[in-house]
Amino acid sequence: MDGDKLLNFRPMCAAALLLAVGVAVSRYVRGTPYLIVACFICVAAFGVLMFVQRYRWAALTAILLISLLRGAAAYPAPIIEGEYSICGVVCEAPVYRDSRCEVVLEDVSLNGSALDGRLLAFVYFDGLEYGDAFEARGNVYLARDTEDFDAYHHQLSNGIVALADTYNVRIVGSRDADLYGVLLNMRGALIDASRELFGVDSGIVEGMLLGDKTGIRDSVLQSFRDSGVAHLFAVSGLHVSIFAAALTLALRRANPWARLGVVAVFLFVYCALTAFPASLVRASLMTLFVLLADPLKRRYDVLSSLCAALIVILLVNPFELYTAGLQLSFLCVYAIAMLTPPLHRAMGRVHDAVALPISVAVSGTVGSAPLSAHYFSRLPLVGVFTNVLIMPLVPLIVVPALLAIALYFIWTPLAHALAWAALFVLRLVKDYVTAVASVSFGTITVASPPLSVALLMYLPMLLASDYCLLEKKKKLLCAVLAAAIALVLLATVN
Repeated sequence: MDGDKLLNFRPMCAAALLLAVGVAVSRYVRGTPYLIVACFICVAAFGVLMFVQRYRWAALTAILLISLLRGAAAYPAPIIEGEYSICGVVCEAPVYRDSRCEVVLEDVSLNGSALDGRLLAFVYFDGLEYGDAFEARGNVYLARDTEDFDAYHHQLSNGIVALADTYNVRIVGSRDADLYGVLLNMRGALIDASRELFGVDSGIVEGMLLGDKTGIRDSVLQSFRDSGVAHLFAVSGLHVSIFAAALTLALRRANPWARLGVVAVFLFVYCALTAFPASLVRASLMTLFVLLADPLKRRYDVLSSLCAALIVILLVNPFELYTAGLQLSFLCVYAIAMLTPPLHRAMGRVHDAVALPISVAVSGTVGSAPLSAHYFSRLPLVGVFTNVLIMPLVPLIVVPALLAIALYFIWTPLAHALAWAALFVLRLVKDYVTAVASVSFGTITVASPPLSVALLMYLPMLLASDYCLLEKKKKLLCAVLAAAIALVLLATVN
């Protein structure tokens, strides 16, 4: 190991970083001469680097150019707010909140002119279903950002370019059934089965299995947040690892490519049932990269696979970069990859069965802290202890719960027996979480730091990790210095 070298070059990581930077910059230069200037500089730099045979740097410059153009091109055409005659087709399952219904429309026209994207319509109308052709009058407007929430880009990440308060709603037809409609019907059937099997706790089960938090009482959801385990309702790596491990074990004698194919199909259907959340897509891609390493005879690298997943997601939907879900998902996994190995080693002779879960829980809690402070102005101080105790119990909930819901359509008595087993563990977890959340010092309220300062807190994690090649004393010094600078900036801006 070269003690003077900081990091090994990882092409996938460099590409992901430049892609994220290019998408972020495109937000500010789109539609301005600065975009043309930036693209010209990238093209000129690419030509010079190719001429002097610096092919690696030329490739990175090309990635930066692509990210600028991809980010700028993703923005919809400008919309003039006002009163319109609205036509469209319901393309997601309607969500009812009290007397109001929220429906997402595609193939939208405003006064006969096509809209460049989807429309989120708020209607007071019963009976809307996926595929219904919809006509109404309404006031169309853009999502309004607040001081601590980028509502416009959050809606764009869902393909929604505008919102509308509607009236005079009527259904004028319906679209033919398609595959996504079939998946939505499956999701609805699963939710109905969950409510029959799990009763008042069905909302928690649906949150854990499908990421649907609409059925969870606000007080229960806040208890999970204050205890540092709200990530259980963000369908992600924990869920994927449980189901993928079960499938891999069942197919352990199968051809590696066949095993990869079966897991890939299962994860695609699971992503579709949960509406493709970034955390689940990230976890699914990383799992497939792990399985792909076997037939290709390649070594698996967590950081490279994490960055590869980010590249795929941002190329498909650049606006995911601005969502709290993607940021928390990726940076928590990043923190676990950075901090778990050194923490595990620091625990010395403690048995792996104890040391590894504690190391992962500490790393994940530290990784979520900067963004939790930025987005929620809260830090759950007991998150480490809660995660260490609860994480081993999660498979005892999600596996029998999933089997119970599946068997509900085949053999109801066995489904109820499995549901009882899952409910027994779930209620233990819920009671424990409620008790922890009631502790006065369990969660503290903090001033929300700017996102730039919150992101700076992740640099010391890299410097403290095995990815940093400095010798031990230099590594520790650099990590402490970077953390001190971040804390000084945090204190200054607040």
